Amino acid sequence: MLGSALRQAAADGLIAANPVAAVKRPRVQRRELHWPTSAQLGALLEVSLETVWEVPILLAAVTGARLAEVLGISDRALDEEAREQLRELHEALIARPNPWTPPDRHGDDQPS
Repeated sequence: MLGSALRQAAADGLIAANPVAAVKRPRVQRRELHWPTSAQLGALLEVSLETVWEVPILLAAVTGARLAEVLGISDRALDEEAREQLRELHEALIARPNPWTPPDRHGDDQPS
C-alpha cells in the first residue's frame, strides 16, 4: 500500500522518485514439513484418548484441517452425538494395525 502511494506520488511529480522502488523484499523461508508415520499417529491417537487433546488431534488427523481451524473448535462446541461419533472413530482408528490403510473392500475390516 505504501509502495502504491509513493509510486503515484512520483508519477504525479509530488516527489522526485519512489524510494521504495529500490528496496528488495526479503524472501520467505519455507519450512520443510514433517509428517508423522502411521505408527506415530496411531500412538498419538492412543495416548490422547480421553484427554483435552483427543478432539483436536482426531480432527486434524482425519479432516486435514489447519491448526487455527482445529484449535478454534472447542469440545463444548460439539453436541453429545458429535462427541460420541468422534470417540467411536478414534477407538476404531486405534484398533487398526495401520489406521491410515483403508478397510478391506470386501467388507472384512478385521486384521488377519
